[in-house]
Amino acid sequence: MNSKNKIDFYLLILYVSMVMEWLAFLFLSMKFDREGKRRWKHLADEDLVKEYLVHKEESVFSEIYTRYNDRIFNYMKKYIYYCPEDIIQELLAEVFIKVYLNISTIKDVKSFKSWIYHIAHNITVNFIKGQKEVYTDADNILPQAEDKRINIEEEFMDNEVREFVFNEIKKYDDKIRELIIFKFYHNLTFDEISDITHIPLRTLKYKLKHALIDLGEKLKQAGLCG
Repeated sequence: MNSKNKIDFYLLILYVSMVMEWLAFLFLSMKFDREGKRRWKHLADEDLVKEYLVHKEESVFSEIYTRYNDRIFNYMKKYIYYCPEDIIQELLAEVFIKVYLNISTIKDVKSFKSWIYHIAHNITVNFIKGQKEVYTDADNILPQAEDKRINIEEEFMDNEVREFVFNEIKKYDDKIRELIIFKFYHNLTFDEISDITHIPLRTLKYKLKHALIDLGEKLKQAGLCG
């Protein structure tokens, strides 16, 4: 076995072990009664993570999974809108495998939301860099945002505007599209987005403002808004 084959083999073993860890978690999570799930539901993220780090109860991690599964899925679905759902589900599973295996390394539990979105961000960006096939099965992605010059959300009531905006957003750079998704779909603060993407706060605000103004101008040029 040459060196390349050895590396591929070890990577396969590592991946299989990660999947087995995740399957073990899913198996254990099925054993939790409804009372146990309700016990953690009232806790804030910070307290929930603290509870897990101290007691390592799988029911606590199950609550973390429940809270963030749909959020992360929707983020990925909008970011890589051209991918079929099964690909996104695979990436989502990879996110929670990494969360499960690395949650004990988190330095500040107060930043857990930024931490988990950063993991999702890295996995999605790495997928984009490595993909070779172009998917065309697109889902609608429309930011619900209000620019000073145009109320984009109100304009979306018109189907023609919705189609126009959808086509325009697909032309945006991946990084700009991600900023719009984080801000207007997931209600993340500028500080949180900066932590996730490692984009300086001032630069981030400028890019997002410029993108929305640009979108508003294109709508006006197309005669689709006042």
